[in-house]
Amino acid sequence: MEGHRNSGKGALILVVDDDENLRFLADEVLQRAEFEVITARNGHEALDHAMRLPISVVVTDVFMPDADGVELVRALREHCPKLPVVAMSGNELSGNMLPAMRALGSCESLKKPFLPEDLVAVVCKCLGISPDCDSPQTI
Repeated sequence: MEGHRNSGKGALILVVDDDENLRFLADEVLQRAEFEVITARNGHEALDHAMRLPISVVVTDVFMPDADGVELVRALREHCPKLPVVAMSGNELSGNMLPAMRALGSCESLKKPFLPEDLVAVVCKCLGISPDCDSPQTI
């Protein structure tokens, strides 16, 4: 799927995590940074969104029930090879998985918990724009 919006602020960001609270907080942080946000609970929902919508960046958890982040990144590389993906994890295995996700094609990684400005910064980096954020709370 081509034609993703990469124009910076106002870009559509897909946040994928089985943790409802994290999805809500990431949505709030990214909207405050002037991005449009859509969320998904798992890789199946995320892939459906990515195939139908002009997603600019995907931010996905690595470990989720149903279709996890590894499966999602593999599917995105097949169907949307140029779509930037940020892998995130708070699992004790994340030290090994985040580098593995980069090898699969994620452009950036985040270890949970993270600061809101870190989330905005990696999304901005994927879009090639400068972040301007001033939220000091941890997600």
